[in-house]
Amino acid sequence: MNKKFTLTSHDSIFKQFLSEKETAKDFFDVWLPKEIKSLCDLNSLKVESGSFIDSEMKNYQSDILYSVNTQQGQGYIYLLNRAPVHP
Repeated sequence: MNKKFTLTSHDSIFKQFLSEKETAKDFFDVWLPKEIKSLCDLNSLKVESGSFIDSEMKNYQSDILYSVNTQQGQGYIYLLNRAPVHP
């Protein structure tokens, strides 16, 4: 069975919106589990440069890497947005 990725306009919007610190902070406040959120200082969020997406998949995936201060030192939060897969 071949699976096909479907390009969506929200892929570029994902990176644009979540590159803004306040938007990312609100997103993590809602979606991170309490156990992780309690370890992180979301005020220290910083978008890091670079991408871990293979060049062939850049049209189908987007990612963002954040650094964040935690109770145990610097940590990272990685978000991957992937286009839906259809059979």
